Amino acid sequence: MKRIPNRLKTTLLPRWTFRRAAGLLALTMLASLVAFDGRSAVGGEAEEEFRVKREERFEFSQPPVIAVQGDRVEIRFTAAAFCDATVAIEDAEGNIVRHLACGLLGSSAPAPFQPSLLSQVLLWDGKNDQGRYVDQRDNLIVRVSLGLKAQFERTLYWEPKKRIGKGNSPLIAPRPEGVYVFEGEGVDHMRLFEHNGDYVRTVYPFPAENLEEVVGLDRQIFPQSGRLLPVKHGPKHHSTLLTSGDNMLKSPGKYGSAATAMAVHGDRILLAGVKVNRLSTVGGSTGKNLEGPVVSFEQQPASSTANADLTAAPRSAALSPDGRWLYLTGYVWNRGYPRGHAWLHGVARLDLQHDDAPLETFAGRLEREADGVDPGQFRCPTSVACDAAGQVYVADYMNDRIQVFAPDGKHLKSITHSRPSVLQVDPESGQIYVFSWFLINRFLKNTDRIPAQYARLGPLADPRVQFTAPLPLNNYKDRIGLRWTGLEYNAAVDTFAQPAAIWLVPGKPGTTEQLQILRGLGGGEADARLAHLRILEEGPEELVLRRDFGEETARSVVRTKPPVISRQRLYVNPASGKLYLGEGDSGVNKSFEELLEIDPNTGDIRVVPLPFTAEDICFGVNGAAYLRTDTIVGRYDSRTWREIPWDYGEERTQEGFDPSVKSASLVSALVLPAEGRPAYFHMGGMCISPRGELAVACFNTGKPLDRREFQSDGSLSKRWASTAGRKYLPSLYPGRVRYGEVHVWDVHGQLIHEDAVPGLGATDGIAIDKQGNLYALASAHRLFGGEPYFLPWTETLFKISPSAGKLVAGSDRANIPAEKHNLPERSPDMANHTLQKVWIEGADWKYGGVGFGSQTGGCVCWNARFALDYFDRVFAPEVDHFTVAVLDSSGNLLLRIGDYGNVDDGLPLVKQGGPADPRSIGGDETALFHAAYVASHTDHRLFIADAGNRRILSVKLDYHATRRLPLSSLPAPAVAPGK
Repeated sequence: MKRIPNRLKTTLLPRWTFRRAAGLLALTMLASLVAFDGRSAVGGEAEEEFRVKREERFEFSQPPVIAVQGDRVEIRFTAAAFCDATVAIEDAEGNIVRHLACGLLGSSAPAPFQPSLLSQVLLWDGKNDQGRYVDQRDNLIVRVSLGLKAQFERTLYWEPKKRIGKGNSPLIAPRPEGVYVFEGEGVDHMRLFEHNGDYVRTVYPFPAENLEEVVGLDRQIFPQSGRLLPVKHGPKHHSTLLTSGDNMLKSPGKYGSAATAMAVHGDRILLAGVKVNRLSTVGGSTGKNLEGPVVSFEQQPASSTANADLTAAPRSAALSPDGRWLYLTGYVWNRGYPRGHAWLHGVARLDLQHDDAPLETFAGRLEREADGVDPGQFRCPTSVACDAAGQVYVADYMNDRIQVFAPDGKHLKSITHSRPSVLQVDPESGQIYVFSWFLINRFLKNTDRIPAQYARLGPLADPRVQFTAPLPLNNYKDRIGLRWTGLEYNAAVDTFAQPAAIWLVPGKPGTTEQLQILRGLGGGEADARLAHLRILEEGPEELVLRRDFGEETARSVVRTKPPVISRQRLYVNPASGKLYLGEGDSGVNKSFEELLEIDPNTGDIRVVPLPFTAEDICFGVNGAAYLRTDTIVGRYDSRTWREIPWDYGEERTQEGFDPSVKSASLVSALVLPAEGRPAYFHMGGMCISPRGELAVACFNTGKPLDRREFQSDGSLSKRWASTAGRKYLPSLYPGRVRYGEVHVWDVHGQLIHEDAVPGLGATDGIAIDKQGNLYALASAHRLFGGEPYFLPWTETLFKISPSAGKLVAGSDRANIPAEKHNLPERSPDMANHTLQKVWIEGADWKYGGVGFGSQTGGCVCWNARFALDYFDRVFAPEVDHFTVAVLDSSGNLLLRIGDYGNVDDGLPLVKQGGPADPRSIGGDETALFHAAYVASHTDHRLFIADAGNRRILSVKLDYHATRRLPLSSLPAPAVAPGK
């Protein structure tokens, strides 16, 4: 056998290998010697920032009491420890009328708590959150609670049969215990199904109980907890622990998958793509390093205009019956439309008994121009299989044959068959199953027609066709045209089922017509539904449908189209408590024309059309919906979707973030002082406070200014930005960046704070609390004493009062570059590659290691959102730590919610909507893998969109100790409300 040199060049994070010797203790001891410690890079400042501040004792040493003080109600209580306390005024139904106080008791207790005291005295002025006096106070209750706690309530919007991506075909491997299905697009999933199609379990992401035993993960010590946790990989998306696929390459990266081929033998699963990854069938370690050898080939560009080498990865894998040899073929890559796919014309194999064994050429030649028609030569080999004797079958696509080889590589036989795309051999009967369809390649002629066909042949001794029928492929065309197709289909025969079942991938959730793709069309809900797996069996004359995963997905979760780049914005209507999900369907998949409304009590889902395509929305306390584009905000009654015009607005027509999809005319829209949108179509956030104050991040860049444009006193010599039809000039200073400028309007639409956070760059969400303070998730990683947080793709959350501070960037890319003497004389607070080092002047507090998608080490299209509740508590996703951090309005870390786990992990309060047999992981039972988006229904629920497990979690919020005191027990106030 010819040995093949490994020529692949990849860029991956450094990797430390851990070999489990004697349980978790051995692994931990080894890790302490060789693993990177994220704490050492940031020092004590980070440890203090990431430390949970509350004392874990939630008792009253003096129970709450209430008394009348004039027209006010006095509330007194004493806590036994410096824990977090929450005080609310509720109505008889438990709805909160006034969010009075919340936060950690102690030296930095947020107002109106008194600092450094366990005994607290609060006054309620009789008003609600909107500042209006409340009538009929006798029906109200004072609630005093200690110690926020969380508990996984239920799984929402989860369907294991749903496709997770639109570009990569699922891989299928039938085995005696069931059928394994792998699919990836940025995130990766492997699930086991019963032979009848029922879900059994998730193999990857690894179950929580098996994580410690997986050898070869990049484990690092996180300063948040001192725990040794695996770091996810990806050149931009950092969303998978697998390292085998093209999602580790710069391109396709976030659109790639961990595998293009899969083989299963005994308790081993081999994923093959750029490299091999080795997993066990129960979702753990095989005893060897997760990452195996390179099995792909790097090809030189086909033309001098290409900007990168091309990686040819296998699309078919088979294991010898003894499990020693891994055979690989279907090596293909794309050179760009209208050129066809290019193939390597050979079969490779890998000796699995020896870790250092090189990849060998088994048959043919693994070169681009090495095609041939003689026995042992190939022209586009597409699939490989083994029979029980170890003989190797290869689909020789353009030679219209199946070639059969002995284990030593000797050619045994050629079986004539038209355009074999995928083949399989029954290990018991030796019958040969062949699937044929159009696979574009450079050898096809314009006149060639290739029907989609299934065939069952006899065994090698007599391989005549015994049954044949058309394949029901979606959007199938049998000839060359404005199309690029073939690789999106896949099939396997489950010969372990009775009768044998065909598992068919009939297409992708989108069009294959290149003209439609170039126009931005196709890929809608209808295409997605038809692209899901189907289980068929042979009928008398044709294939008979047994199960349709697309139809079942539509019935269970309504939407069958997978979210693009795992972007799932969550919103809660506080008036109803219902959750709304926004997934991109327009505006380069950065806006949406419809929402999914999810009832957290039942899990029921319905589609809610919007008046126009919106990039972002938010809900007011009374249920009004605010929809934004890049230049306007419209306000609507969410019950009827009738416009609520702004008092200070403008009439607008044809408004929408993507008006080509859906637009609307508005009687009175709030016009934003904004240029438009950045190149990646992602706006910086929008939020409305309980008092009706609306904060919006508006994109403006202006232009970099030469210092000569300034007068000697530092003022600007001319105006330089016109937005929304009026002159708009923010404050200017050295180190000022113009990008995500935040403005605040009142309930009538009058501007109350212009340029409220000067110098703010890109953000992944902003918020405004009931006092008017602003919160921003800046797309820059945290610095501690000038040293960066060890994961550069994380972001920095901070709080600041409007116009009370500013951001200063030490970068020449600033609109007004700063000299050294213009920079603050202290360590910078955060950094990214655009702004370099940044100082946040006047911030109340900062918190790092949260979010995702920083402009350093990440992709701005993959991002995150935090949530602010009406108690001014921040829920910030610590995506890489597998938790959600909860902070009070003073920046005190109260607790963390969640832990590592897959969808089968975590015992919910309500099993409906999730796996039938979940495993307990203890604690709050909230299992997370890549959870980047959150939303809060104050004191009721936290919702978490976990793209890594393709579900939304409803987490019930409650307290360790609560006392309720009815106001009806008090005498009437001395002064009536409103007087």
